[in-house]
Amino acid sequence: MTLPSGAKIGHRSLMRYYKQRFGAERAVVPSHNRSAVGRVLRQYRALGWGGEAGGGLQRTQRDMHYVQRMKARWRLKMGMKHNSTKQKHFRMQVMF
Repeated sequence: MTLPSGAKIGHRSLMRYYKQRFGAERAVVPSHNRSAVGRVLRQYRALGWGGEAGGGLQRTQRDMHYVQRMKARWRLKMGMKHNSTKQKHFRMQVMF
C-alpha cells in the first residue's frame, strides 16, 4: 500500500513479493521465434481457446463455476466424513 507521502507499507512476511521487479520492456513474443509461437497459438485455438478477445471468456467462467461446485461438494463430503460426533466412542470434553 502506498501512502500519500509516498511511503510504502506492508507486512514483512510479504516482502519477497514487494521486492520483485517485473520489467515493462519485456517482449511477449520473441522476434526470432514467431513461427513457433504462431503454431502454438493455432493449436490452442483448435482446442477452443479464443484469446483475450475471443469467446473463451464465457467457457472459462463456466469451467471455473464447475470447479467451484466440485470443490464445495468435496469439502462437504470431507466435513461429513470427518465429523467428530460420528466416532464410535465420543465423549464430550467437559471439565467437571
